[in-house]
Amino acid sequence: LWRSFSFEWLRPELEALVQAVIWRYSVWEDKPTPGGALQNVTYARLGRAGEAKASPKLLDRRQKLAALAVGAVLPWFLVRLRGLAQCLADRGDGLGEARLHHRC
Repeated sequence: LWRSFSFEWLRPELEALVQAVIWRYSVWEDKPTPGGALQNVTYARLGRAGEAKASPKLLDRRQKLAALAVGAVLPWFLVRLRGLAQCLADRGDGLGEARLHHRC
C-alpha cells in the first residue's frame, strides 16, 4: 500500500546544493564557514611578496569561484562520472535485469 521513496539517487545533487549554500553565505560574503567560525579562521590570501607587511587580504571573485568549483562542483562531477562509468560497465556484462534498477 505505502511505497517508500528514496532520494539516494539525488544525493550528489543535494550534497552539492548544501555545499553551494554554505559557500554562498560564508566564502562569497567574506565570512568564515561554520567550522571555520568555531576555529576562528576564514578564507584569505597573503599580500604580495614585495609589500612591507604581508597581511591577509580578502579573496577576489576568481578565487571565491574557484573555491566553489573545488568544494562543490568538482566532487559532484566526479561522483556522477563514476556512476556513469559504472553504468556503462554494467551494460557490457549482459545483466539486463540489474540494469533496470540503475538510473543511468
